[in-house]
Amino acid sequence: MATLRVGAGKTAPGQGWQAYQPVPGVIYIDVDTSAAHFEGNPTYTTSLSSTGGSCSARRASPFNA
Repeated sequence: MATLRVGAGKTAPGQGWQAYQPVPGVIYIDVDTSAAHFEGNPTYTTSLSSTGGSCSARRASPFNA
């Protein structure tokens, strides 16, 4: 049976976010979750907050270096 693993973190406001050049108004951030030692493809749940406008998370893309 697989072991349940939970990881959590946050970014400082304005730190690490980059404009996604192909699509105006879209931002992204790369997050390294390797320290959590997930097995297989983990499920990511996100939460974004803003002082104005609306935000939504579209998808998380697994990347194995």
